[in-house]
Amino acid sequence: MTTENAVVKREPQVAIVPLNAIDIQDVASSAATFDAWLQSATDGVVTLDRIKNYAGFLPVVGNIMALVDALGDIVTLSNAKQRDLLAWASLGINLIGVLPLPPSMAAARMTLRPTLFLVRQEMRASSKLLLSTSVIEVLVGHLNASIVGTLDDFVEQAKGKLPGILADAGKLGEEIIDQIAIGIEAVAFGNLDAKGDLNAASAQASAAADQFKNDPLASFSNVFGAANSALKSAGKGLANSVAQNLVPDDFKKTVSDETKKLRAMGPELRTQLSKLDDESVQNSIGWLLFILSSAVTLWRKRNAHGQNAAVHPDKTGQAKRTASEGQLASNGQQAPAKSAPNPEKGPCKCATEFSINFALGSESLSHTDFSLPGPFPIEWTRTYNSRLDAYDQSDLGARWISEFTTRFDCLDDGLTFYSADGRDHSYPLPKVGLFHYDAIEDITLVRNSEDQLLLCRGFERKETYVRRGQRFVLSNISLRNGAGVMLHYEHRHGEHSLLSDLITYQENDFTKVHLHLGTMIDDHGRLIGLWQIVDGEPLRQLCAYQYDAYGDLIQAQDENGAVWSYQFQHHLITRYTDRTGRGMNLQWDGSSAKAKAVREWADDGSFDTRL
Repeated sequence: MTTENAVVKREPQVAIVPLNAIDIQDVASSAATFDAWLQSATDGVVTLDRIKNYAGFLPVVGNIMALVDALGDIVTLSNAKQRDLLAWASLGINLIGVLPLPPSMAAARMTLRPTLFLVRQEMRASSKLLLSTSVIEVLVGHLNASIVGTLDDFVEQAKGKLPGILADAGKLGEEIIDQIAIGIEAVAFGNLDAKGDLNAASAQASAAADQFKNDPLASFSNVFGAANSALKSAGKGLANSVAQNLVPDDFKKTVSDETKKLRAMGPELRTQLSKLDDESVQNSIGWLLFILSSAVTLWRKRNAHGQNAAVHPDKTGQAKRTASEGQLASNGQQAPAKSAPNPEKGPCKCATEFSINFALGSESLSHTDFSLPGPFPIEWTRTYNSRLDAYDQSDLGARWISEFTTRFDCLDDGLTFYSADGRDHSYPLPKVGLFHYDAIEDITLVRNSEDQLLLCRGFERKETYVRRGQRFVLSNISLRNGAGVMLHYEHRHGEHSLLSDLITYQENDFTKVHLHLGTMIDDHGRLIGLWQIVDGEPLRQLCAYQYDAYGDLIQAQDENGAVWSYQFQHHLITRYTDRTGRGMNLQWDGSSAKAKAVREWADDGSFDTRL
């Protein structure tokens, strides 16, 4: 890799958001990182679910976000070849958030954690050693939502008590590291004596860890039990623990080396955290509090003259100053996005210029082959979505969908709807006569009968789907003006019925036909063209398609004979051209349907975008 193309590694990011915006999936993601590290260090023998029964019996404040982030910081430091100040500071801040003593100061310490992370993040983003007024306002609201007092007093008290707090944090951190080492050895070498002891330990580990907590008055009796509870609450729990009776010698050495490294890190942790109260060391906790204290002092001077207000001579007025409201929380890791937003509903840009989605890294593109006007106008637009692996056997080629090939798949007790833009939506299967409303997409799903679903898009459009095996396929679309289209499935390929005809009508009368389109399929059940049919005879060809041996669409011809071409690897699009032959290229970070597009560029080098 050349210096020009080298990617600069970004420092770990921390999300500082309103407390009510933190999702248990985000907390579980951090716990899963610690669980994955345990397994990688012990060849899968030690897991979070197992280690909680053997170790971790340390009381900490009920701040699950700080706890799982502290465990993640220990993993980062353990894996680091060179441990830097930022990593130690992050661990110190997170340990402050879970210190159990004194209980009367627990709320203040929990409040301090997101405060310090916000100041640190602002200092990274700013070239000036100065916090903005908006940040101070946010911190005032955060403080008022959690404890009573002024920001000035809170900061000054924190500065005075910082050395003692860091000493306590260092002691707790060393104890947690020691418990990790004890737990790894106990699970790996089978050091627990009896099944009764195991059950008792499991019950104790699960106590006070049954829910997502952020409460200074609550506590966790087992750090690993609390983290495992968060992991399981997101549906990521692992199997029950199994004692390892026979352990190979080389495995013993691997585990022993890991625990030696951990135990050596404990004393170093105390030493490093004790240095973090120095105001002169940039990015230390003392330095962050100094920056915050200076900013608060300046903010007070700016607001010393009170609130300006216009006074009406004949009316009573009131001047108010409204501070930011709501408690903050910080989280060191967030769960990956599971779905893409609807680009038509959101005002913000959610993809690159050529449609790499920022949330998922998926690529989507839409090409229109023909348009036919009428009471029910038909615009035949194909959409490719790289994550649409449910359509790998699509009539239009792998991962292509259109307005007329949408469907519902039955999965367990629910449904997955594949919309025309290539996104999928999970819904419950309503009982007959009942409905489900999706407020985000503004659609209503009605169960008309055992074998029929009605999808309503407001009052303007209704789509009818009929059951065929484990799917509900589109059979009719009707508009508010009385126009509609009927879809027939007369072609057969194996056990599947394929789209054969589209017939538009008007005035809610199926006999008043306006357009009739017929499809042609190849020996593999793929659509190779559509024709306009008049009086039972094909009048003109509207489009034509060619596929490769893997089921990928490689060429599409529109109603005017212009051609798009496509290239794929593992059904992931790597190149496509428009109807003038100009091409766009894509690079992927994997080969599965969840692979992310990491680069796109035009043939001439323009529009080069790297993610």
